[in-house]
Amino acid sequence: MSGLLRVAAPVAFGRIHIVPRLAAFYERYPKMRIDLQLDDSFVDLVAAGIDVAFRVGELKDSRLIARRIGSVARAVIVSPAYLARHGAPQKPDDLARHNCLLYTGIDNFNEWTFYGSKDKAITVRVGSNFQSNSSEAIRQGVLEGLGICYSPTWIYGRDIREGSVGTILNNYKPSTLPLNVVYQPERRPSIKISSFVDFFTNAFNQDPDLSTVIRSYKA
Repeated sequence: MSGLLRVAAPVAFGRIHIVPRLAAFYERYPKMRIDLQLDDSFVDLVAAGIDVAFRVGELKDSRLIARRIGSVARAVIVSPAYLARHGAPQKPDDLARHNCLLYTGIDNFNEWTFYGSKDKAITVRVGSNFQSNSSEAIRQGVLEGLGICYSPTWIYGRDIREGSVGTILNNYKPSTLPLNVVYQPERRPSIKISSFVDFFTNAFNQDPDLSTVIRSYKA
């Protein structure tokens, strides 16, 4: 298998979970070349000439062919510095009185949904003095103690292990986000695309930071 494969992914996902695995990918497929485009917005696959893209969140473009490879778990994440100054919310409704850092790359970004007892949905509208279309910017804001975020846990795996941040409201289950691979209809999975996707989904399934996050590889 050889040739160029153009891949798109969200910035943090590419940095944390794709680039570190490229060396192993090239060991298996030494004649392959990867052009990785990282962007937190949904790139137009046709205009950009993308062969396959990883997308976190609900899909909006019905023209694309999608394969759902999992569900991304989220948590409410905050730094010790913020908690020392403002205290910890005890229930989701308390978030309305806190500064919540908002990632604008998804729909309804200022409405955070949780599931409590008996899976009853609780949706809280939150406010913020800082929002961004970059998950990396939101992460840095959390590390700086600017506020609380509602985010995929895999962005903060190392930060949580090192104690730079922690999760709160753990008795309430945040809603999940779908994780899909998508491609253009006229570019149905070639051997190159299928091999690339299979390699990375198998690698994700063995990653301790992702094993409890990505739940279904065969959906």
